[in-house]
Amino acid sequence: MQVLVEATDVGIRNRILRMLPISPEAYPPRLHDLFERSLSAARADPDEDNRRWARAVDRARS
Repeated sequence: MQVLVEATDVGIRNRILRMLPISPEAYPPRLHDLFERSLSAARADPDEDNRRWARAVDRARS
């Protein structure tokens, strides 16, 4: 997730997001802040696939 937050390459972000579970509970508590930062990055990403991942997270939380 750290690479996702720091990556500027859309392809790298795409590959990383496809591997990440959409549930924050899938991560240990020490990674929850990083998960939220990854989610924020995905919401603002110009790539539709990454924004779709963020929407899936939001739907899972509802």
